[in-house]
Amino acid sequence: MNNKNRQDSNGNNPDHIDRDCNGCLLLIEKIMTAFNSPMEIQVLLKTVTDDICTGMSVKAGQFIIFNSPVMRFENIAASGLSEQFLENFQPVADDRLLSILNTSDIKAEQITKKVSYGSKADYDREGIKTLVTIALRRGTQLVGLLNLYNDKEWVLNPCEITTLKAIAQFSTNVIITWVFNTTLKEVTRTVHSSLDFEEVLDSIVRVVAEKLRVKGCTIRLLDQNQNTFHLKAAYGLSDDYLNKGPVLAQRSISQVLEGKCVAIFDVTNDDRLQYPQAAVTEGIGSILSIPLIIYKNIIGDLRVYTHKSYTFSDNEMNLMMAVGEQCALAIRDAKMYTGIKKKYDDLMSDFHQWFDIDE
Repeated sequence: MNNKNRQDSNGNNPDHIDRDCNGCLLLIEKIMTAFNSPMEIQVLLKTVTDDICTGMSVKAGQFIIFNSPVMRFENIAASGLSEQFLENFQPVADDRLLSILNTSDIKAEQITKKVSYGSKADYDREGIKTLVTIALRRGTQLVGLLNLYNDKEWVLNPCEITTLKAIAQFSTNVIITWVFNTTLKEVTRTVHSSLDFEEVLDSIVRVVAEKLRVKGCTIRLLDQNQNTFHLKAAYGLSDDYLNKGPVLAQRSISQVLEGKCVAIFDVTNDDRLQYPQAAVTEGIGSILSIPLIIYKNIIGDLRVYTHKSYTFSDNEMNLMMAVGEQCALAIRDAKMYTGIKKKYDDLMSDFHQWFDIDE
């Protein structure tokens, strides 16, 4: 029998499958090499989309990150798409779209009258006939999407599906690490930009919430007796939630007093929370509490609040501990500056009083 006509029990040509798999393996090898190269995130992801487009013979590719506070997707890197398309393509992540994305990690659809998201007119102008969406997830949390666009009908084969899932997993890890590293760099810059205590703390919670694309962030400091956490800065959370009642150190994620980074995966089912119902009403999924430490003393905590339940990796918690260290340094420096300034003001006041009396 001619090998070209050979078929297995499923009607597939084994030689054709082998060729597809070999091509996918070469593509994964090429992309893994890129992931191990010292490149900026946008350059790296642009390289990955270039390689996918070439290796799978598709028209274009795009990485977009999910910004949960504003429920939109933001472009990170793209190949083969016009500036006009990229400018117009900013899909809103409404409940309908999120429901569609939750049904499958990979979704392929032909562009007809109805499309899952985006504008059919934009797809038509770009010459796109098929949209393949690969969800980038960490657990249940949607991090972003890898979109592939083709100018003809495209039915994914098993090798391509496996390859895209592997690429998605690596890409998700790279994007998350980039987000946390960017946050750390921005917090470090913020800490050194001012010595005003309130201004620095307000900037830190804003930077953390915006860069991590989470629901909100707070900084609370312990009183002298270490009984109560007092709110000093907050971003992204309602007044009702912030004013829910006193946050007692021994009842609200008390493990942070041991100097540990503490993650609450599900606020609906964790007895370490003092006000679980308030968290549910606020729409909080998970909480990460990071200790603020000065000279081995716990002075407070920085808390990150996500929209949905999220499993923080060890690497992410280590990066957030570094953010906490920067925050503690800012508090220490600001307090030192405030103390020195007060002494200076008192000295000048005494000097002027003495000068006035002498005269």
